[in-house]
Amino acid sequence: MDKQRTFFYGFIVGFVLLILPIPHFFFWRDVTDIVEAIFRYSGFVLMVVCGIPLIFDVFRNFIK
Repeated sequence: MDKQRTFFYGFIVGFVLLILPIPHFFFWRDVTDIVEAIFRYSGFVLMVVCGIPLIFDVFRNFIK
């Protein structure tokens, strides 16, 4: 159960990082593009890495 909770929290954090809007400041124009790309990719990777084991656990418990 603790493993599922950890994966669920990782999935939620990944989803939030994926959709989180980054405010654009005029003096950070180039930096915000890089930070936004890092947030999007890390959020996607975290969501996939934590989501796949969750799906397998749900299917395994559903089949039982």
